[in-house]
Amino acid sequence: MSGSFLKVIAVSEAVKIAESIVPVVDSENVDLEDAYGRILAEDAVSDIDIPGFNKSWKDPNCKTFFLFSEKK
Repeated sequence: MSGSFLKVIAVSEAVKIAESIVPVVDSENVDLEDAYGRILAEDAVSDIDIPGFNKSWKDPNCKTFFLFSEKK
Protein backbone atom coordinates (compact mmCIF):
# COMPACT_ATOMS: atom_id res chain seq x y z
CA MET A 1 0.00 0.00 0.00
CA SER A 2 1.46 3.34 -1.00
CA GLY A 3 -0.09 5.33 1.85
CA SER A 4 -1.46 8.00 -0.50
CA PHE A 5 -4.85 7.85 1.22
CA LEU A 6 -3.23 8.71 4.55
CA LYS A 7 -1.78 12.05 3.43
CA VAL A 8 -3.24 15.01 5.33
CA ILE A 9 -4.16 17.92 3.06
CA ALA A 10 -5.67 21.35 3.61
CA VAL A 11 -9.43 21.81 3.28
CA SER A 12 -8.92 24.19 0.34
CA GLU A 13 -6.91 21.54 -1.49
CA ALA A 14 -9.57 18.91 -0.76
CA VAL A 15 -12.24 21.23 -2.17
CA LYS A 16 -10.20 21.73 -5.35
CA ILE A 17 -9.83 17.97 -5.76
CA ALA A 18 -13.56 17.40 -5.21
CA GLU A 19 -14.51 20.15 -7.67
CA SER A 20 -12.22 18.63 -10.31
CA ILE A 21 -13.98 15.27 -9.95
CA VAL A 22 -17.60 16.43 -9.59
CA PRO A 23 -18.60 19.47 -11.63
CA VAL A 24 -20.38 22.30 -9.82
CA VAL A 25 -23.68 23.10 -11.52
CA ASP A 26 -26.03 26.03 -11.11
CA SER A 27 -29.15 25.62 -9.01
CA GLU A 28 -32.57 25.52 -10.60
CA ASN A 29 -36.20 25.57 -9.50
CA VAL A 30 -38.13 22.37 -10.13
CA ASP A 31 -41.58 21.14 -9.18
CA LEU A 32 -41.75 18.97 -6.07
CA GLU A 33 -42.76 15.98 -8.20
CA ASP A 34 -39.50 16.34 -10.18
CA ALA A 35 -37.27 16.89 -7.14
CA TYR A 36 -36.80 13.20 -6.31
CA GLY A 37 -33.11 12.31 -6.15
CA ARG A 38 -31.92 15.92 -6.18
CA ILE A 39 -29.96 17.86 -3.57
CA LEU A 40 -31.25 21.09 -2.03
CA ALA A 41 -29.26 24.19 -2.92
CA GLU A 42 -29.94 25.66 0.53
CA ASP A 43 -31.21 24.51 3.91
CA ALA A 44 -34.95 23.98 4.35
CA VAL A 45 -35.97 25.65 7.62
CA SER A 46 -39.39 25.96 9.22
CA ASP A 47 -40.47 28.91 11.32
CA ILE A 48 -42.93 26.67 13.18
CA ASP A 49 -41.64 24.53 16.08
CA ILE A 50 -43.56 21.27 15.72
CA PRO A 51 -43.65 19.30 17.91
CA GLY A 52 -43.24 21.73 20.76
CA PHE A 53 -41.02 19.30 22.68
CA ASN A 54 -37.67 17.60 22.11
CA LYS A 55 -38.20 14.59 19.84
CA SER A 56 -34.81 14.50 18.11
CA TRP A 57 -34.26 10.78 18.70
CA LYS A 58 -37.05 10.06 16.17
CA ASP A 59 -36.18 12.72 13.56
CA PRO A 60 -34.01 10.45 11.34
CA ASN A 61 -37.04 8.25 10.63
CA CYS A 62 -38.56 10.84 8.31
CA LYS A 63 -35.29 11.22 6.40
CA THR A 64 -34.91 7.45 6.12
CA PHE A 65 -38.47 7.12 4.79
CA PHE A 66 -37.85 9.59 1.98
CA LEU A 67 -34.44 8.12 1.13
CA PHE A 68 -35.78 4.61 0.70
CA SER A 69 -39.32 5.19 -0.56
CA GLU A 70 -40.02 4.67 -4.24
CA LYS A 71 -40.73 7.58 -6.57
CA LYS A 72 -44.43 7.85 -7.24
